[in-house]
Amino acid sequence: MKTLLLTGRMGSGKSSFINELFMLLNVPLTGLRSIRHFEDGKFTGFDMTIVEDFAIKDSWELARFRGNETRINADFKKATEFLNNLHRKEPVFIDELGRFERNDNEYLRAVEKLINSDTKSIISLKKEDLPFNNHLIEMSSYNKNIKFIDLDIISKEKLDEFIMNISGIKKEKIKKTVLYCEEYEKNIKQSIYNKKI
Repeated sequence: MKTLLLTGRMGSGKSSFINELFMLLNVPLTGLRSIRHFEDGKFTGFDMTIVEDFAIKDSWELARFRGNETRINADFKKATEFLNNLHRKEPVFIDELGRFERNDNEYLRAVEKLINSDTKSIISLKKEDLPFNNHLIEMSSYNKNIKFIDLDIISKEKLDEFIMNISGIKKEKIKKTVLYCEEYEKNIKQSIYNKKI
């Protein structure tokens, strides 16, 4: 297996699972992350960040919610360039692939190029009925290099077994499996800067 696809409802632990897996594999957290944006303690949208070796290299506004309106910045040029210029074998993650990027064909081609490259990848898919996400899930049914896991339906035992297989770490050393903490997500930018994840 070279690519892991994850899905699950909001709060199922997709981001936490990625963090844990990178820590267990003992490789630097590198990839693309959609992070919740807060203003005056209120959730107002999402930012996209490029993370390399635990540090945020770039960040930009992805979406903002104003009343009943959602303003989306559909420009994924920086994210596309990041994916197209990867030169590594270690895992790279893409967190929360979903509706915001669904119309950026260049970015979606870069994601598929990553999956078909020699770089290992962990891709979290928003649980939404989207053509590209469905395409990736379908690929996992016939491509042995792609594994698909739905965190909403997999048992903790099966998930522990999967983590042990991919990381080579024995069960007693795995302290947690999927952990979701909203306060942690709020402070994830600071956590990355401080190398706490």
